[in-house]
Amino acid sequence: MITQHIKYSLWNKSNLILFCAFISCFQLFAKNKPILFRTLSIDDGLSQNTVWTITQDKNNKMWIGTGDGLNRYDGYAFTTYYHIPNDSFSIADNNIRSLCTDEKGVIWIGTLVGLSCYNIETNNFTNYPLHNVPTQVLDIVDVPEKNMLFLATNNGLISFDKKHKKAVINQEIKKLTINSICKVNHELFLGTSQGVYLYSIEEQNVRQITPELNGVAIASIVYDNKSEQFWIGSLKNGIYKVDNQLQII
Repeated sequence: MITQHIKYSLWNKSNLILFCAFISCFQLFAKNKPILFRTLSIDDGLSQNTVWTITQDKNNKMWIGTGDGLNRYDGYAFTTYYHIPNDSFSIADNNIRSLCTDEKGVIWIGTLVGLSCYNIETNNFTNYPLHNVPTQVLDIVDVPEKNMLFLATNNGLISFDKKHKKAVINQEIKKLTINSICKVNHELFLGTSQGVYLYSIEEQNVRQITPELNGVAIASIVYDNKSEQFWIGSLKNGIYKVDNQLQII
């Protein structure tokens, strides 16, 4: 079962997906195992073929965020959720950019106008505008030990207190667009429009790291626990491999 959300972006991860597919194919063929793929599209009931993000809930259903609607897939059919004007319990927006299943199984949805939460008992949504302005939520990371979410947005890093439903924007980097968050222990590695930043959850401070990437628009960051290395995807400069001393390899 997938326990963490997986984010697929057609505009920033295609090279990484192809690379991973190549490695997977090599490993599987080496073991003489066939590779089986099935494509799900609008022909199967998906609301749109542009898929930005995917997560799996605790009932093993897949949630798929597209540019036009949120889809739930049970292995047989899709259920699609759309924003309905004048219905405050519908999802905030149809452009779904990030999804997160938190430790308690709650589905959090990042849209181009703010944060939404799916209410499983009533099959509707609670929407949380962030600072009363439309905010693009591009990635979501759950930090259960603090009962908080951290949101990557076009207005910097926002922390969201799940108990009190309170959002706080980090003033140090509020002018940056953050595309991706990678949590490693008690730190958040932030892929921004101007390089990589490191945020300490405990100390609540942030600093820029890996100066070679200053000014580089970062699309995604993945940490490999086994090798203790980072894979950093950029918007225009390809993929960087960084060691645990934060040096480019």
